[in-house]
Amino acid sequence: MRVAQYINSAKEMMRRLLRRLPRRDDAKEFLTPLRLGEILVRSGAITRSRLEEALRRQRFSKMKIGEVMLESGYIKSGELHRGLRLQKLLISATLIATVVTAFFFLQLMADFNKATALNPKHRDARSNPGVAYANTKQGGVFPEAPQGLIDHSSQVVLVRNLNYALVDVQIYALEKKNGLWQKAFGPLDGVIARNGFAAPGEKREGDGRTPTGSFRLGPVFGYESAFPTRMPYRQATANDIWVDDVQAADYNQWVERGKTEASSFELMLRDDVLYKLGIVVDYNTAPIVKGHGSAIFFHLWKGRGQPTSGCIALSEEDLGRIVRWLDPNASPLVVMGAKATLGGH
Repeated sequence: MRVAQYINSAKEMMRRLLRRLPRRDDAKEFLTPLRLGEILVRSGAITRSRLEEALRRQRFSKMKIGEVMLESGYIKSGELHRGLRLQKLLISATLIATVVTAFFFLQLMADFNKATALNPKHRDARSNPGVAYANTKQGGVFPEAPQGLIDHSSQVVLVRNLNYALVDVQIYALEKKNGLWQKAFGPLDGVIARNGFAAPGEKREGDGRTPTGSFRLGPVFGYESAFPTRMPYRQATANDIWVDDVQAADYNQWVERGKTEASSFELMLRDDVLYKLGIVVDYNTAPIVKGHGSAIFFHLWKGRGQPTSGCIALSEEDLGRIVRWLDPNASPLVVMGAKATLGGH
């Protein structure tokens, strides 16, 4: 059956439909190509596959719909021609506006790229957001950093997310050369505590949050007797625990069983692989404030999107890469927090 026959078979249905429509200007836009096609499909004149083919080939144009409406007596010839002319004018105006807008946008982007290309800091910022963060001016650089801590460091592990509540984080390894921070590698995917980052200074024991701030790193620890790293390394044994009892005198310290009166602690040699490799984060240690959080480490994750109780976790491959890169002579630090807290870069 040809398209002309499809239209003829639908005319009577169209007339009945148009007679029921209110004679208003907005009603004249009721018959779009898609609506006409739906009427033809429902009438059994064509199959849906033939409709889709016809629409792709634009067989049902607005001109054909206009002819049907004209023959039905719903509109007059002058109205049809005026409507078609107006449609062409609107299409032309839209195309002109699009071209002008695109021209000004491209010109703006060209000027921006030309300006930033002259500035190495901005050039690095586009490809390395961690570098952009680290090279911001003094005063907003690494939050919660003790005086002089940043100045003496040339390695930073940057951990950040888009807001405090997110579990997923991006991790960058940054190194300082000639006074400017550069990206060594990253971003790496990681996870933090189930309730995201605590606001600066608000981390508390058992709150399910990861502390925000800048902290020293080390030692590295794990289940094996040794690991290829330049950092100090400590093997975790069945006698090793980390005290999280806020009433204990040795709160937030790595001690041995039988040498503490703590009633609550973390096993350093677990019955899973989470602590197979880890890095101690030097959080809440100088001084130790009871109840402000304990046992903050980098360690292996359970899997993508699986949160921790307060630590930073990532894949074994990525954590191993960080551990091999760290150099105690560079006084490595971790800087972590939500993007807004770290300057929004």
